[in-house]
Amino acid sequence: KYGNAVQRNRLKRLWRECFRSSPVRSLGVDVLAIPVCPEARMKHPREDLQRALESLSGKLRRNIL
Repeated sequence: KYGNAVQRNRLKRLWRECFRSSPVRSLGVDVLAIPVCPEARMKHPREDLQRALESLSGKLRRNIL
C-alpha cells in the first residue's frame, strides 16, 4: 500500500506524465513501478521519476539493442 487514495492518484498522475515524455515509451516495453518511499519524503518526486526512467531507458537500450 502507498498512502491514501489522494496520494496514490497524485503519484500515478506524475508517473504517467513522466512516462509520456520519456524515451522508455518508444522502446515498446511495459513498466511496473512500485514506490518504496512515501512521496512526502521525496524532495522532488517528478525529477526523481524522470531520472529513474532515463536510467531505465539506458539499461534497456543496452540489453535490447
